Amino acid sequence: MTEKAAIQDVLVRYGDIINRRAWPELAALFAPKAGWEFKPGPGISFTGQRFEGSAEDVARGVRSVVDATSLLFQIHAPARIDISGERARVRSSMRELCEIAAENRRIETAGMYADEIV
Repeated sequence: MTEKAAIQDVLVRYGDIINRRAWPELAALFAPKAGWEFKPGPGISFTGQRFEGSAEDVARGVRSVVDATSLLFQIHAPARIDISGERARVRSSMRELCEIAAENRRIETAGMYADEIV
């Protein structure tokens, strides 16, 4: 598998894990030392979040964001991947359906992931 195909595979697996809430599989997608940041867009009631640390720490943080929803379903478009040496910059578009039962709200949104992969 090429480097770009391997990165694309990680992104597809991430979306699948989030949609299924398959938490035992999530940490394996992150490097041993990782970071993840969420910047909410318009209409999102969550505050921004950033998690850093071990893959397990980051996976727990991501889970805490998703668990605050009663439904979260993402569809990802193929990503643009630019590789330079040992790093890759990745941009991918997504569409998301989110339901927050505690607020009796349903949100449909679109956005972009901007990732740096080492």
